[in-house]
Amino acid sequence: MSPLLAVVALTVASPAPRWLGTPVVSPRRVVSLAPSLTELAFALGRGDRVVGVTRFDDAPPEVKSLPRVGGFVDPDPEAVLARKPDVVLAVPVPGAQQRLEVLARLGLPVLVVPAETLDDLWTAIDVLGRLLDAGPRGVALASSLRARLDAARAGAAAAPAVRAVVVVGYRPLVAAGPQSFLDHLLRLLNATNVVERGPSFAHLDLEALAASRPDVVVDLTMGESAPEGLWDRLAALARGPAPRVVRLDDSALLRPGPRLGEALERLAAALRPRP
Repeated sequence: MSPLLAVVALTVASPAPRWLGTPVVSPRRVVSLAPSLTELAFALGRGDRVVGVTRFDDAPPEVKSLPRVGGFVDPDPEAVLARKPDVVLAVPVPGAQQRLEVLARLGLPVLVVPAETLDDLWTAIDVLGRLLDAGPRGVALASSLRARLDAARAGAAAAPAVRAVVVVGYRPLVAAGPQSFLDHLLRLLNATNVVERGPSFAHLDLEALAASRPDVVVDLTMGESAPEGLWDRLAALARGPAPRVVRLDDSALLRPGPRLGEALERLAAALRPRP
């Protein structure tokens, strides 16, 4: 599974936002250890306060010129300290807790914001809006996103149900499991995730995938090359029509953030292409 997916590969039951270290208000210098939170800060009109991001940040375009401080699992404490932040934003990624605690012990307030479900997105917008003095913009952003998601839900509700799987890695074969963020998006679009059991991201074998009889395979491996002949073998194993395979290189589908409305429309089109 791509390291990018660690940002959404959290536990099913998302924790509440919490502080490590002393809470702050109205921070002027922000280091973000999660691309989704970086995007939200910019969408709230506070991108000028972001002084450091992860090596995975690629949106909006303004982040390309910002200093990199490591990853969301392995931030470099010295690089973070060098940015002299008033606050560090993070998500509860497995494996990152120890380094976040190190940052807190060094005197940096760390705000850990959940990023697993759609409900977590509304929480993140509210929390960051209040933290960054952008409450009204947060309300407007949440309202706009809700409207787009409601429209996508209504459009999909009138369409035939579809069985889908979202593949996020090839070596090994990994797909979005139940209660993952991607599973929530599939259900919103009237699609059944054929991966019904297991963790948020589940290892599959090709035979089991074929037996689950997906109508469509959404390839969201973000540039990873599929093993030669993989989809031909899946088609040969299929009991009935072979599933369609649609590739989407769309990081917005992996991040509960401000680009979700457009990304959801692209996912809907992949699930049910127009004739």
